[in-house]
Amino acid sequence: MIQLYLLHCEALKSETERMAEKLTLQRRKRTGQYYKCSDKVRSLAGEALTLYALSLNVGALYMLPVFIFNEFGKPSLQNYPDFHYNVSHSGDLVICATSSLPVGVDVQEILDKHLSMTLLSRCFDKEEATNILTVSPEQRLKLFFHYWVAKESYIKCLGKGMSWNMCTFSTCTNPVIQDGVLTEYEIRHFPMPEKYVCAVCTSGDLFPSAPQKVSSGELLSFIDGLSQSHE
Repeated sequence: MIQLYLLHCEALKSETERMAEKLTLQRRKRTGQYYKCSDKVRSLAGEALTLYALSLNVGALYMLPVFIFNEFGKPSLQNYPDFHYNVSHSGDLVICATSSLPVGVDVQEILDKHLSMTLLSRCFDKEEATNILTVSPEQRLKLFFHYWVAKESYIKCLGKGMSWNMCTFSTCTNPVIQDGVLTEYEIRHFPMPEKYVCAVCTSGDLFPSAPQKVSSGELLSFIDGLSQSHE
């Protein structure tokens, strides 16, 4: 079964150094490139939440795993071939999905956005775009993000980059339709705090009823117990 772990990371803004010193060198280098504190926190919290989820799956971590990436940038963990995971973050939320099968997750904060015809034609198939345009103005932005997280979760599950043509598949049906053919990939939306939307995609695995909430205190306690990286 898929497991979902949901974290509010606002309280971690003052703990970036504490987290960084226990996480991988890869993450520290990447985080060092970010200018905004909020971006650093989400990046660090994403890796920490992944390690937390891994520990629940395999037991205590006596050495930090090595993160590897496919040609499109999708990460996985070296030496853990049966542990599939995906992370997404937006605003104050970080979410991690784990499974024994490929999985994709996306969460987005619903922000005011100008929905131009150009944007819709580039990112949505005809049915999705039509549905967005025909709902009431009050519902249009919410439906846009409803489809957006579904499409991102599908692409992330496949391990494809965002350069992939998003108009070639539709999330109006479940399973997803790709190039006119029904696929084996199913998408589930999960209730989120107000002004957020989240979707998870997989094939052949069961969805949980709801995400498991992880507090910032729980995550910090876990991080403090990690062995110092030997990278």
